[in-house]
Amino acid sequence: MLGFLFSCRAEAKKAKTDLSEAQENHRRNEQLEKLKMDHEYSSNMTRLATELDRVRMELDRRTEQMQRELQKWKLQAEVRHILHMIYIRMKMY
Repeated sequence: MLGFLFSCRAEAKKAKTDLSEAQENHRRNEQLEKLKMDHEYSSNMTRLATELDRVRMELDRRTEQMQRELQKWKLQAEVRHILHMIYIRMKMY
């Protein structure tokens, strides 16, 4: 009976040690996963910030291009208007 008790204590001690090791392994794995997720998040944020900067620059470039085009159209409309007015005045004389 005493041998059975010692055997049970040894098994309990081993189970406790195994549990502690499993918990420690689980903590390490959680930390590793958290580090991986943090790194992935940081990489994604950097990539997205870079892409956002690129899109902003593209939007600025296109906006400037559209403003130049609009200014050109306005000038062309003014020239057509002036030419039309000249044509009308020449017809009157």
